Amino acid sequence: MDLYGANRILYFALKAFPSSAKVEIVFPKLSGPLIDLLKRDFPTVQLRKYENIPIVQRKLFSIKGVGILTNQLLSFNSFLKKENKEEKIDLLYVNTLSNFFVLPIANFLKIPVLTHVHEILEHPKLIAVLFSRYACFFSDHILAVSDAVRQGLMRWSRKKDFTKIAVIHNGIEDMWDSKHTPEGDSKVIITLIARIKPEKGIWYFLDALQLLKNPELVHARIIGGPAPFGEHHVDKLIADIGKSNVETEYIPFTPDVSKFVNETDVLVVPSLAKESFPTTVLEGMSCAKAVIATRTGGAVEAIQDNVTGFLIEPDDLPGFAHKLEILVSDEDLRNRLGLSARQSFINNFTIDIYRDKLSNYFSTLPYLTSLP
Repeated sequence: MDLYGANRILYFALKAFPSSAKVEIVFPKLSGPLIDLLKRDFPTVQLRKYENIPIVQRKLFSIKGVGILTNQLLSFNSFLKKENKEEKIDLLYVNTLSNFFVLPIANFLKIPVLTHVHEILEHPKLIAVLFSRYACFFSDHILAVSDAVRQGLMRWSRKKDFTKIAVIHNGIEDMWDSKHTPEGDSKVIITLIARIKPEKGIWYFLDALQLLKNPELVHARIIGGPAPFGEHHVDKLIADIGKSNVETEYIPFTPDVSKFVNETDVLVVPSLAKESFPTTVLEGMSCAKAVIATRTGGAVEAIQDNVTGFLIEPDDLPGFAHKLEILVSDEDLRNRLGLSARQSFINNFTIDIYRDKLSNYFSTLPYLTSLP
């Protein structure tokens, strides 16, 4: 289990769960950075392994996959029914729509469900319609990480389900290192941190770098690991970096990117897909960095264009390169945007603010207010 996306937010959300609640988390496997972190920081949380959790995967949408999914649904239904009989489940917290198939099972067993949605579903349209509509239908409560996510759900759902949806923006721990100082006349460091796959804008960034007028002024970093079965993207990235006219290094996934964010001058989040509310943007803001992000999804709810960063279009390569050029050549502007971004982070997106909002939200749920 890695520390990207919904997994990271699960870690932060646990900090807001009622202290008196008995929390049990079920994973398909108990290995990886997330599991290590949970064991370290939440010793009272019980971690369970159950391999047959029905998780949305492309391979399930085939004749053979339907058979696999049917077996998983029946198996997990028996598992959840047994768990609920042995010790009543007051609330099932589903952390991602990747676990969509759990929702009808819980609904059938009359177990209250809170679904935390981090995804904006658009393609393929049939899947987007079914998952958005029935996520709302089968859930008792929906937490969306941005208004963009809420709008995506409402687009396909029944109006009567709209009231189930609340929006709480993600928050993260402050990563700023006040002792870090730039290395004098060193190159301008531009950093991208993401899973290594095309929709994250990895090659969009590489192409923009090739348009820089003064590539000798820049040192680029791309940090991240592959998605499952996506190792070939890393191989291609390393090969393409070797052809770049900009000094670029690839750094494999690391659970703690704070050092790299503090060292950078510009952080880029050039996703080509609609991102729900990218925490990488918040990491850059917390470290007082100028952030460039695509004007898609929830990024527009974190960045105020030309005030706390730059918003670009996902299909405007010259425009992306131009924004990079501006920030490479203007240190005062980088600092001004970065300081404004940090102030916005402090006012809106700290882990304490996030925890307070989640705690207040949880306190409104009847299943949790009755806890001792």
